[in-house]
Amino acid sequence: MAHIKILTTLGALSLIGACSTGEASDPTATCTALLAGDPEVEGDLTEVGASVESYCACYATNLETLGDEAQTTVLKVSQIIADIRAERGVDVEDAASLIEVDVEDTDAASFAVTQAELETTGRFVDGVRRTMRANDGQCAPVEMR
Repeated sequence: MAHIKILTTLGALSLIGACSTGEASDPTATCTALLAGDPEVEGDLTEVGASVESYCACYATNLETLGDEAQTTVLKVSQIIADIRAERGVDVEDAASLIEVDVEDTDAASFAVTQAELETTGRFVDGVRRTMRANDGQCAPVEMR
């Protein structure tokens, strides 16, 4: 019974995510919704002399350098994670973990995120963090590894 309730909730979240993503998405606003209020993320950024605002400006700048498909993917997955955070009151890591579980359980997949999309977004988001860490909190071009 609890499994059905969780699947119903996840299905509703995927609809929220699908409705809130689109070509008109503002990358800075999406990034801010993704990260703001997560103490671990904010602490990590503070350690390197950055803030959510400076990280998200770098996220938006670097997003422009990606191809259209990768841009769409990163915005889509970032928004879905932000929506999960807002709905559930969880941090970024917990929200991403829900998607990972969803991706692994293809019979009950409800977020409409593929493993490849999740990996692309993870590489990009982590790449922005790595470049800011390596550059004392300053934005630099992201290398997608």
